[in-house]
Amino acid sequence: MKMTQKINFEENVLEWIQKKKRIEGELSSTRKQNVVPVGDEFESIRAQLDYFVDNVAYLTARRTKGGIFTVDAEDDVQDLLFTMLKPSFPSLVFEDPDSKGAASYAIKDLYFPMSKVVLEAKYISSPKDVKSIEKQLHDDIMKYSGTERCNAIIFFIYDPNFSISDRRQFVEKMSQEKGKFMRDGRHITITTIIKPS
Repeated sequence: MKMTQKINFEENVLEWIQKKKRIEGELSSTRKQNVVPVGDEFESIRAQLDYFVDNVAYLTARRTKGGIFTVDAEDDVQDLLFTMLKPSFPSLVFEDPDSKGAASYAIKDLYFPMSKVVLEAKYISSPKDVKSIEKQLHDDIMKYSGTERCNAIIFFIYDPNFSISDRRQFVEKMSQEKGKFMRDGRHITITTIIKPS
């Protein structure tokens, strides 16, 4: 190889490396703009869930002669959560399907794609529902934690009749702090919230 060819080759390699670094920097910047850190969005979601009971109280005792909104089933809880959270989280998806393989899929009640947070809503009307809900939560953990589209799961349980007798114990049993639950090499945060608390 002649000296001029070698210099041109080295210049081309250096130019290519600089271009590659510039493109990687731009991509990294774009990714940072489009991905909300799990902790930020996760904590914001949790904070807004504290107002669920206030919203139920307002909608079930409206001042006008318009329709009264009742919250006495799981789909009512899902609808109210969606309308509460959508203005603050525009990317929120209602009933997001997630492929689990050729023959099956899971449908998340509410999904926050920016931070990969799944929000599952449950309604408990009587003490006999508690065991069934507990089993559903276990099944949901296995279902959602098995996909890369899940970094955290929030179980929101509306229990207006206080059917769960030991709420603190139930929450501790059905929650896992970040780093405590691992699936396929990924840490999944699992939080359970019961309202009214």
